[in-house]
Amino acid sequence: GTYSTFSYIFIFLMVLTHLRRREQVDRLINTVVLTSLPIAIYGILQHYQRDPLPWGGDVTTRVASNMGNAIFVAAYLLMAFFLTLERLIRSFSLLMDEERGSLAHAVQTGAYMAVLVAQLLTIFFTQSRGPWLGLLAGLYVFVLLGLIALRQRHPDTSPIRADEVARAAGTALVTLPVGGLPAFGLLAIMRRGQR
Repeated sequence: GTYSTFSYIFIFLMVLTHLRRREQVDRLINTVVLTSLPIAIYGILQHYQRDPLPWGGDVTTRVASNMGNAIFVAAYLLMAFFLTLERLIRSFSLLMDEERGSLAHAVQTGAYMAVLVAQLLTIFFTQSRGPWLGLLAGLYVFVLLGLIALRQRHPDTSPIRADEVARAAGTALVTLPVGGLPAFGLLAIMRRGQR
């Protein structure tokens, strides 16, 4: 455990000190997305009892993929999910651009969509509640950040006014409990299914 933690810290520091250009960040994101695909596919194979390797426990009800524990798989795929979602939105916007859209962008969009579906299926097959709550919270933050990015691209370049910040904070506070209701419903359904 200690060795793994120090390894994570070392990798983080290496990335922090050496990642400088946008191309490097893009390569890192693409690597995370691509490595999540075999992990997700292996989890799907486990769920449908097509796993070629023998496991000591049951990996069909709660898939463990190559990580040995369902919660580890779901946590990793949850982090990769948002990077894949960003890539999907970016490639879809390039596809919809009349000047730059091409067949390559259509294939790229379809590939990102397939990876996203595989990730979601494997997260579901882990039958872990925590990652679903993380997914809902992450989607909430992802949408808020997306709206901020859209606001910054708006032709009106004036700074964000105090009343806009107050409205945004009020909307966030009001919608947070509403956004939590589906999470509690999902938890109730999953608990009922485990009995």
